Amino acid sequence: MYPGATLNCYSKGWYLIRISPKSAGTTEVECEYYRHKDTTDAEMEDFLAFGKQVQKEVHVAILTY
Repeated sequence: MYPGATLNCYSKGWYLIRISPKSAGTTEVECEYYRHKDTTDAEMEDFLAFGKQVQKEVHVAILTY
C-alpha cells in the first residue's frame, strides 16, 4: 500500500483523508475538515457527524475484509 489521499466535496464543506502505511501491520488515517463560508455551526456539526460515521464504516469494512 502506498500513501494515498481523497478529497470529498459536498455543498456545505469538504474533507481530506490521508492514508499512510506506518509498518507491516499499521496504517495511519488522518482527516481534515473544511467548511464553506456560508455553512452554519449546526450544518457543520451534521457534516462532522457524517464524516465520523463514514470513517467508522470504513474501519469496520477493513477489519472484516
